Amino acid sequence: MRMSDEVVTLNVGGMIYNTTRSTLTKYPDSMLGAMFSGHYVPTAFDSQGHYFIDRDGEMFRHVLNFLRSGRLCLPQGFQDMDLLEAEADFYQIPAMISELKADR
Repeated sequence: MRMSDEVVTLNVGGMIYNTTRSTLTKYPDSMLGAMFSGHYVPTAFDSQGHYFIDRDGEMFRHVLNFLRSGRLCLPQGFQDMDLLEAEADFYQIPAMISELKADR
């Protein structure tokens, strides 16, 4: 198995997500790209050995979907744009930040 195909389990604010290393490194200059590219070793793990990120677990769903699809797909009536923009900024994903600002 190539490193990019490796399944990675994340605990983001208490919510568990499974994805691939290639999804997390889709934007190499992002925080997740740096964390999972092999150049930087994440140091926070939960008690199950999952990578732990102390951020909003519910908002991470939208971040991960953006990484997977390359576009912003939010549920109808989504009201947490400021919160999601803060998460996109934290993860340093310029393409997502641009799309969020364009939707305003």
